Amino acid sequence: MSTVYFAPRMALKPFLIALSVALPVCAQANVAATANAQITGLTYRLVDLDTNDGIAPTITFNNQINTFLNHTNYYLPDGYASAYDASAPYTGLLPDTALNTSLISESATATSQGFLASASASTNEAFANIDPANRRYENFSVRSESSLSVNPGLYDDLGNPISITLSANTALFISGVATVKGQFDKDAFVAQAAAMPGLNDAYVWDYDMMGASAGLDLGTQSFETDEYGNVFATTINSSSSQLTHAYGETNFERTKSLNVQFANLTGSDVSVVLGVHTSAYARLEGSLDFRDVNIDPNPPVTPPSIPEPGTYLLMGLGLAGIGLARRRTSV
Repeated sequence: MSTVYFAPRMALKPFLIALSVALPVCAQANVAATANAQITGLTYRLVDLDTNDGIAPTITFNNQINTFLNHTNYYLPDGYASAYDASAPYTGLLPDTALNTSLISESATATSQGFLASASASTNEAFANIDPANRRYENFSVRSESSLSVNPGLYDDLGNPISITLSANTALFISGVATVKGQFDKDAFVAQAAAMPGLNDAYVWDYDMMGASAGLDLGTQSFETDEYGNVFATTINSSSSQLTHAYGETNFERTKSLNVQFANLTGSDVSVVLGVHTSAYARLEGSLDFRDVNIDPNPPVTPPSIPEPGTYLLMGLGLAGIGLARRRTSV
């Protein structure tokens, strides 16, 4: 019998939930902690705030999509960490050309349908280097991160802020739908871990195992330069709408309508910054204990069995019979 513990990362005690299992040893499918964040249905609407100024409402997008993917496995023989960055022009509320990036178990995609960031950490990878024959503790830690965003406050090659240009006396409304999801099958993990030969205990940190967020920000920025010539951007007059889920729950799905707005009440064009953010992370971390605590280091010695008296009597009769048969043959 083996025991699998799902423990909060910062718990004072070594476990919170104990699940005792006695399952047949059989091949188990890969189990993964997965999380993703998505924004779909992005639309914008312009409203003319002064129909007598002779200025038609217009908007020009001049921004950049950025992705960041990261994958880390701490307990491979040499350990490894991988990261991937990519960017693409952002000339509309939704990109005309799809941006698809992927790493080991991470992906970030921007298409005409919306933005999606996904991350996954699997047992196949976490357990790949574990050798039950070692009869010892084996730690595992696989971390996966993915983000895709349109970042406000970026600069072009000339040092000019990249943003949205909004016409005079115009209101801008942007809306979309955010969805965040996370999934981890504890029962499947228990079955896979319990099927390992010689396993006594398994610990898995399920607090902050996964998280996801999606949101929109819209506003203007002011730029300040410090004494060293570094430029800092500060968002002002901003509107924000966010959906975030993280910490403590390993199976979740949330949906929220996102709505942000900005009104240009001046008689000239203004630069407005739009932030679109989707990010997700998943972690599979813990330890497996293959030390057989039931093995007695000084097992009792079993003495050899002693034949019963009846056994000797039968043996003597048999030898006497053999001797008598040989004597008759010689006569």
